[in-house]
Amino acid sequence: MQNKKLEWKRVILFFILSYLIAYIPEFILSYQLGNIENWTDPKLAVLLLFITYSPALAVVLTRVITKEGWKDSYLHLNDKGNLKYYLLSVFYLTITGIGFGMIINLMTGKSILQGFSLMRFTGTYLYTTALSVPLGFVTFGEELGWRGYLYPKLEKLIGMPLTIIIGGIVWGLWHAPLTAKGHNFGTDYPGFPYTGMLLMSIYCIATGAFLMWLVKKTNSVWISSIAHSVNNNAISAIGFTIAPEIQEGEVTQIQSAVVLMSFQFVICMIFMIFLIKSNKNQNLPAES
Repeated sequence: MQNKKLEWKRVILFFILSYLIAYIPEFILSYQLGNIENWTDPKLAVLLLFITYSPALAVVLTRVITKEGWKDSYLHLNDKGNLKYYLLSVFYLTITGIGFGMIINLMTGKSILQGFSLMRFTGTYLYTTALSVPLGFVTFGEELGWRGYLYPKLEKLIGMPLTIIIGGIVWGLWHAPLTAKGHNFGTDYPGFPYTGMLLMSIYCIATGAFLMWLVKKTNSVWISSIAHSVNNNAISAIGFTIAPEIQEGEVTQIQSAVVLMSFQFVICMIFMIFLIKSNKNQNLPAES
């Protein structure tokens, strides 16, 4: 009972710290600069990286304050025997990007592959995925916090199904100040910014299931950092090589985001089922 209370204290402390460390500079930037497109000054790069690393900083502070140590930190690379999962962390988004581009074409009255060029697709794919792997250091801050600390803690306390839902909502609302300033969805959509916050939470529930599945398979947050980076940097670029003839104004930012999220939601929910089933199998009693 005491251990459970201590784990809840750690979860709550981590939650408060991860939000405070991110929200305070975000509110300052919002007040000083307005919408997200104004946050482009190179001088702000360090501050923005500090924001993205707020979950990791919260992990460090929580472990130090509660004298937890670094056991089960998921910091090992664990690449031996796990190459297939590392490859999957990069390549699964190919399906999402291609499907996204096809649906966008159909939405605008075009044929499913109108204007598609294999050379352009290959070049964009190789460039964006190769770039995304080293850029995993940017998403590492989030992954160490969410998949490397919050999700494993919640799994022990409330089980994996609720962990995916609650963890996804926590992760989604962590983006709220950025969403309110136009990140991901812009500002011109019904119910702004609350619709965007809801969509971000739903998206994070689904994507978090896939990322946690990777972590469970490899016991490493490096793999989810790579997948997270590919998701951020490659998926839309890949999609728009499938739909290169889309004209400005044909599809709004929010419409594009909803299509992308809907398609990825279906794929990630499959991994959510895998994750829950694998946990049930691990908990089955051994045969005598």
